[in-house]
Amino acid sequence: MMVFNFKSEELFAIYKVASMMANADGVVYPDEEKCISDEMAHLGVATPEESKSVEDNGLAMKPLAAMNIISDFNNEQKRYINAFLGSIISIDGDIADAELALWRLVGELCDLPKMSVRQAINLFANR
Repeated sequence: MMVFNFKSEELFAIYKVASMMANADGVVYPDEEKCISDEMAHLGVATPEESKSVEDNGLAMKPLAAMNIISDFNNEQKRYINAFLGSIISIDGDIADAELALWRLVGELCDLPKMSVRQAINLFANR
């Protein structure tokens, strides 16, 4: 199991990009929201107050600022983030072209390791 100690700003960036992924097809499904909130809890966002803070600050963060933060992650963190994002776009069982395009763009801009959606799902499931 991968354990990371992300700082607040890093958690905001992760939340921002995760919410962008969930919204890429124009619809945020309950399963996508649950995946994001469960993962934030997995990353140590434990209380409702912390969760609200991460959500508010994450949503307020500019996309470019979030991607700049993520691009500074180490290779293991980048691999994890890419797997998380790949899992978000596949959770509703239908990967929209817009979701796939955004996932690839974020991956390119943040220098995330290349992986297929299947690899992302498997990596994330076995984190």
